[in-house]
Amino acid sequence: MKAEKDLKTGKWLIQYRYTDWQGNRKKSTKRGFNTKREAEEWLRQFLLSQSCDFNMKFSNFIDLYFKDCEARLKRNMVLNKKYIVDLKILPYFGNKKMNEITPANIREWQNILIGKGYEPTYLKTINNQLTAIFNHAMNLYGLQESVWSQKLHFLPLLKKYSIIVRHKSCSIQNALEKDKGLCYN
Repeated sequence: MKAEKDLKTGKWLIQYRYTDWQGNRKKSTKRGFNTKREAEEWLRQFLLSQSCDFNMKFSNFIDLYFKDCEARLKRNMVLNKKYIVDLKILPYFGNKKMNEITPANIREWQNILIGKGYEPTYLKTINNQLTAIFNHAMNLYGLQESVWSQKLHFLPLLKKYSIIVRHKSCSIQNALEKDKGLCYN
């Protein structure tokens, strides 16, 4: 399993053996790397994803996650998930290793999103995607619950928002009743 230079194209290739999910040994080749380091890094990440070792980068686990999702979810649902993950989650967690993400990292990420002024319901939608990713990792691949056991969510913010909405809707209702002359206050 070492990288070699392809004499025809001038790029690097790597031949490797791995065990698939059925326990069969397979031999494969991946071509087209610009550097030897790229080829060896790709192989290392591929072997980590095959063994489901959570020493892999979050972005590599996302590839596994979407491969699982594409077979089970409708196309538009997968596209919606990819949109949220690519724009709101991967820029922050993409280069971190799965087993190095801490509740403090998640809280910091949430604070950044809150600071951007998104609506609380949109924040909850984004957070639900991260929750789904970690639940997938725990349920199917055996990630320990240490990262996600402290249910970090935006509920206090959402409760505050729902009170504001109720207050505004009551004010609107009162204004409509006053306009019709039906208000008894």
